[in-house]
Amino acid sequence: MSEIKLPQFTEAAELSRGRNVRAGYARGWGLQFGDLKGQIDRDDLYNQAYRLAKGRTVVSEMNRMNLYLILRFGFAGLPPGHIVEFGAYRGGNALFMAKVCQVLHPEMKVYAFDTFSGMPAVDTGRDAHRAGDFADAGFDELRRVIDQHRLDNLVLVRGLFEDTAEAKLGEIGSVRLAHIDCDIYSA
Repeated sequence: MSEIKLPQFTEAAELSRGRNVRAGYARGWGLQFGDLKGQIDRDDLYNQAYRLAKGRTVVSEMNRMNLYLILRFGFAGLPPGHIVEFGAYRGGNALFMAKVCQVLHPEMKVYAFDTFSGMPAVDTGRDAHRAGDFADAGFDELRRVIDQHRLDNLVLVRGLFEDTAEAKLGEIGSVRLAHIDCDIYSA
């Protein structure tokens, strides 16, 4: 893991509802216009985690790099908790976060919520997707990848969010980061 130098003005900002707006601005600016992208491109942990996600995620490179910076630097001042991801699709982003957390935050688990079988029935008046979109999720194959890479901190939660979230969130307890990528209104 290499040293990454964040823009200096991120540390003085304070949290508001668990969020550091100035740090978010600094990350975005640093990725777009500064040298953060180059630093992350050379970071061993980022690259190890990305190899697990490659071909399995639709999260853009800049968003994944921003997420990496949050996982690496963004938890200072927050109470302990876990990560929840709503909309895991083929699990690439969840694999990425689990690998990073395994190294940086071994006490933290990543909970990936999805049907892992594609979109359910949708409301065609509201939703851009159709029933069955993302049906190539491959739950069993994802389980094998998790086992192969010994990511015992990654928990798959299979089902519709409205059927699984309330009970599972009660079990999980405190959430430190929620990554939400829901594609239909009912979710």
